[in-house]
Amino acid sequence: MWSLSAEERDRRLVHAAKQGAVGELRALIAAGADVGARGGGGWTALHWAAARGDVEAARLLVGAGAAVDARGDDGWTPLHFAAAYGRAEVAAALLVAGADRGATTRRGETALDFARECNHRRLVEMLS
Repeated sequence: MWSLSAEERDRRLVHAAKQGAVGELRALIAAGADVGARGGGGWTALHWAAARGDVEAARLLVGAGAAVDARGDDGWTPLHFAAAYGRAEVAAALLVAGADRGATTRRGETALDFARECNHRRLVEMLS
């Protein structure tokens, strides 16, 4: 992994999170990949972990310094994705790590708004 350019390590980190390849995430982080690197839509690896419901990857990324409130191009944070997709375990991990439950998207929506809209009752309780 060290033989890869920094740009390639960063690109692979986002891709590994998108694919749920936690072992590769570990190796890339150890090789110096930037946990704040962004892919399409401004998504970070943590956005992908949250959307996929991959709590192991989310905890790994947060532990490596990923910003819990990173915003994609649309203003969504990882917590917005966890709420919209019903990923309660990831949402809990993000909240423990200090995620801002009041963060709003460009359209003014909070994670709680998404949890309510998608009828994810456990998340509604968690975010209220």
